[in-house]
Amino acid sequence: MRHLLAFDAPQRTPDGYGGQVISWAEQFKSWGQLIYQRGGEDAVAGAQAVTASFKVKIPTCIAARALTGEYRMRTVNTGLPAGEGEDLLPGQRYNLRQVDALSDRNHVWVVAVSGVSI
Repeated sequence: MRHLLAFDAPQRTPDGYGGQVISWAEQFKSWGQLIYQRGGEDAVAGAQAVTASFKVKIPTCIAARALTGEYRMRTVNTGLPAGEGEDLLPGQRYNLRQVDALSDRNHVWVVAVSGVSI
């Protein structure tokens, strides 16, 4: 397990116009293993977006077992060190698609996808 991963939960606050602004708050960090599954292209709003899907293995803990598809994952030791735009948290961002905390007693398995918006 050579990648330092951070898992962030969405924080929703009212924007004053009836909508919500989503920001991210780091919940925990863990070392993990990323296993490349497949890549591809998706048409998003008329534009092509390159995606990559990974199976991720992290050691089990209470925080890891609480992960859901609303969370996102970041690779802390790779990616932009100063964040992206208004999101100042470092690392490459991945959306969580599936979380399996039942199949393996010692690890939580996650399917994470890069290149798509939340």
